[in-house]
Amino acid sequence: MCVNISGEYCEVKVDQPCPSSWWGYPVCGPCHCDVEKGYNADCNKTTGECYCKVTLVGISYWCSMPL
Repeated sequence: MCVNISGEYCEVKVDQPCPSSWWGYPVCGPCHCDVEKGYNADCNKTTGECYCKVTLVGISYWCSMPL
């Protein structure tokens, strides 16, 4: 059985995206976004930058600077 690999002879590597709240490539690591300060738990999948949560009316919470 192939794990993260496909093909008849397990010859094709299959890239898996990082799970929610994780970032990085080729090795994933956890986002370190402080949800207590208004940041979203998910971060940029490439840079790890945190984002402010947005309300239903499109207004950002009080956090305005990336972590």
